[in-house]
Amino acid sequence: LAWGAGVQFNPTESVTIDLAYEGSGSGDWRTDAFIVGIGYRF
Repeated sequence: LAWGAGVQFNPTESVTIDLAYEGSGSGDWRTDAFIVGIGYRF
């Protein structure tokens, strides 16, 4: 089983910020991740 959710927004016209959470698991193991990304358009 795997899942994920995220948002992307632009505080200015040339900057993008990504926030996401991902997870997966099966039986006795589980893994999770929190992701932050920043992009700049020039």
